[in-house]
Amino acid sequence: ESARKKRTEELRLQKYNVEQAVKERQKKFQERADKLVEEAAAKLLSDGIPAIGKVKETLASALKDTELLEARPEINEINGVIQKAELIDSDILNSFVEQKGTEITVLLAAGSRKFTVDDVKDGKVYGSQKRVTGAASAVLPVVFALKDLSMAERLQRMGADDQHHVALVKGLMFLFINNSQNARKYFEKTHPSLAQCLMGGMKEAVVKISEGEAQRVMF
Repeated sequence: ESARKKRTEELRLQKYNVEQAVKERQKKFQERADKLVEEAAAKLLSDGIPAIGKVKETLASALKDTELLEARPEINEINGVIQKAELIDSDILNSFVEQKGTEITVLLAAGSRKFTVDDVKDGKVYGSQKRVTGAASAVLPVVFALKDLSMAERLQRMGADDQHHVALVKGLMFLFINNSQNARKYFEKTHPSLAQCLMGGMKEAVVKISEGEAQRVMF
């Protein structure tokens, strides 16, 4: 009886130790996953839209670790958000593709242009603008790249704000023109785990961006 009781106690202790080891391992991966999301948010807040590609590479590399993914399954969701965010320019170009053959008015950085969309290729929009002067008329070519669009036009063509990747990019755009109120509004609409980290680092990011702007003005 004493030997059986001792053996039972040994098995119970062994089971406890195994469970504790599993919990410790899960905790380690949880902390690593949390740090990964925090670092991704910090990189985006520091470098803005140009950092999206680097963040995507980091997340893709981390996702090769199945235990990390098990600890925080939403990392895969955040990775999806980042991947879509990187393709936002393609989404904007596709919005023009959908308007081929249609006369539209586009707000460029240099002013508005009314024209018919003819084609979209190599990152540029091609169109034709009909101009009438008295009895004479002419068709003028229109060509512009995404960099020529006004911010308002870009925002309009990105997609719905309730899409996590759209909200992320819009938030970054506003952050880097020192509009923290709108940046915060959009960050709140992106993936919850990423949003939490972005919101947590907003104050420090705004200070750094403001300091950078001040230095550029001075020098």
